[in-house]
Order: sequence, then structure tokens, then C-alpha cells
Amino acid sequence: MTGATPNGMARLTAAVVFLGLGYYLTFEFAGNALLGFLYWAESLSDTPGLSGFVFLLASPFAFLGACFVAEWVVEGFRRE
Repeated sequence: MTGATPNGMARLTAAVVFLGLGYYLTFEFAGNALLGFLYWAESLSDTPGLSGFVFLLASPFAFLGACFVAEWVVEGFRRE
């Protein structure tokens, strides 16, 4: 097994820090704002389900963002 490269560890640390910061800002600090947005999106529609549709639209972008970050971290560990 080869050792971890400093660039890879820095990228991994940055990704974990930003993930933790994003979690804190989304759920701990501004959880009511997110819930308020979903209530607002639901009130725009005559039939229920618009907030679920918002999640369905956002999930592919979240997945692509996670793939981009994972590739960015892995790229830091690659050796030439």
C-alpha cells in the first residue's frame, strides 16, 4: 500500500470540512429556512406534491455534484 499524498489529503480534508459546514448550515442553523421554502413551494400548487417535485429535480444535480467532488478528491491521490 502506498502512502497518501499531501495533495490528496488536503483535498479530502477540504471536502469533509465543506460537507460538515454544509450540513451545519442546512440542518442545524437554517433548518427552518429550508422547511419554510418547502412550505412555500407547496403553497404555490393547487395539488400537493410540488415540494417533492423540487426534491426530484434537485437530486440529479446533487448526485452530479457529489460525483464531481469524489473525482476531484481521487485525482489528488493519483500518482503519475
